[in-house]
Amino acid sequence: MTTQVYVPGPRAATSLHTYINDVLTTRYFDNKISRYLRPSDIDKLANDLNVRNIVESDRTIPRVKKNLLINVIKRKGRRMFIICVAAKITMHYLSIFLLHRATDAEIPFAHDKFIDQPQDVRDNASLFNEFQHLVPQALTGGGFAAHYSSAGVPIELPGSSQGVESLGSGGLMLNESISPEKMAQGEGWVEQQIRGLAGALKLIHEPQDSRTGVHHDIKPDNILACGNGVTLKFTDWGCASFRASDDTPLSSPKTSARGQFPYLPPEHLGALPAGSPTGRPHDVWALGCVFTEILVWLTEGKDGHGTFAKDVYEKEGEHDCWFVGQDSTLDLSKVLKDKLDLLELSKWRNMISIIRTMFTIDPQNRITARDLVTALNDSQNPI
Repeated sequence: MTTQVYVPGPRAATSLHTYINDVLTTRYFDNKISRYLRPSDIDKLANDLNVRNIVESDRTIPRVKKNLLINVIKRKGRRMFIICVAAKITMHYLSIFLLHRATDAEIPFAHDKFIDQPQDVRDNASLFNEFQHLVPQALTGGGFAAHYSSAGVPIELPGSSQGVESLGSGGLMLNESISPEKMAQGEGWVEQQIRGLAGALKLIHEPQDSRTGVHHDIKPDNILACGNGVTLKFTDWGCASFRASDDTPLSSPKTSARGQFPYLPPEHLGALPAGSPTGRPHDVWALGCVFTEILVWLTEGKDGHGTFAKDVYEKEGEHDCWFVGQDSTLDLSKVLKDKLDLLELSKWRNMISIIRTMFTIDPQNRITARDLVTALNDSQNPI
């Protein structure tokens, strides 16, 4: 049983804020320090008594609304509660977050959350510093978007600039600084980012100091554009797993599919027989989806990408994914196969050939991250 930590009194929020900072776990990303709160500590701190004490002592909430907020936090906002206390965000703004469906189930938030909220949602100047230390995050103009690691044990990735967290702006397909038109002006930029993301995945998958990992939530929204030179980086490690490097397949905290998960591979959605492996091949499949979307977006623009995404997610198969069928009838969706055939006629012929190996239905025969990096750097068949 988890030992609870109670912070009574009118200064409960200050006491809990201090306690959170005392128990943060420090991890290193590319020579940068990030600090995390373990899931077990969240359970200790976001208990019913602390929620009630802090809401009751917060003068920004009218008394008639306090019981309602307390109940909402208990049902679906305990992690949001801890994040707000740690960042000194008042309970008034927490109620706004929860009202706009920014609940624990929505962490990390989509890019467009709070886009219409006023700037003073950022309760005070310290919010930026607090969040930079508490959670890997992206603070976007006009909104609040914290990428919170529920795994609590991020992998150390020395030497990789694309497998680490840093201040970023927007998801991959939403960032104006990397529009298709601007990308086309920078010869080699796309190829560089594709190789970089594949290299970051290889580093995650291969043993590092006797540990290895999987990401298990690779998708365009979880790839941020960072820095003036615009480097694409993986974010959101909430579904990741890290363990001692051995032959045991790596699983993920995401044990069942719920809602729309178009980037999940066949083996994760029960479309393959029981006992089929899930782990590293899961990430390779998802990255293949991302690479395909990048090329569609680059060659056909925003509208073309939107049409392709809608066709894949809404017209193909019961899973709303990139494959159709069940067991022996599994195959890539017609929309995807037609798009790959079309892209193969463009300058991306060699890249499409590699992407096809990422979409191998049988996870045991799917290309590995190591072999993917080798293929992307093959001078005889440049992408």
